[in-house]
Amino acid sequence: MAGEDVIERLPFDVLLLDGSGEVLFLNRSAREVLDPRDGLMLRNRRLVSADVAQTSALRTLIDGAIAASQGDLQRPPGGPLALGSIARKTPLQVLVTLCLPRTP
Repeated sequence: MAGEDVIERLPFDVLLLDGSGEVLFLNRSAREVLDPRDGLMLRNRRLVSADVAQTSALRTLIDGAIAASQGDLQRPPGGPLALGSIARKTPLQVLVTLCLPRTP
């Protein structure tokens, strides 16, 4: 996919999820951030944090974006989240946002 080539070269982390919340694509920068010992990681193709409360907050944002993509606007469609980190001096800043294809 041509879009993947562009996303791969971006200087910031990009993770694309499907309608069930599973990761479909990570660019090189995002792969470097995932660390099973610190902060953000993949478990069964789903994003989780090293901290249970942060994982819950992340899931809430992702679930809201998925619901909004299906027309349910009862919850906020994503949003920002700072994930604590042991190795990094500053938290990992995450932005969950809805990305829909253009319609002709």
